Amino acid sequence: MADRLLELLGTDDMFRQLFKSDPRQALQKVGFIESASEGSPADCFTGIQKLASKAEILGSRAELRTMLTSGLMQSPIQLNVPSASPRLRR
Repeated sequence: MADRLLELLGTDDMFRQLFKSDPRQALQKVGFIESASEGSPADCFTGIQKLASKAEILGSRAELRTMLTSGLMQSPIQLNVPSASPRLRR
């Protein structure tokens, strides 16, 4: 899906317009299926006023693909894990 998204953003003016006006529909067009239990990636793209040029997208395709497919590499805060540091006493 990421490859198809980048291909269309780098070559197709009508798709680029759709992506700016309705990112959810654009993602569906490239095959993305939303999960009801997760937030929509389309929300991250809402409100885009101007896209990089087609040439810039095609020139940066490998880097953009990595960003789109690698995730955020963040771990949630785990409040149920005991602290390894000594407790402060009053």
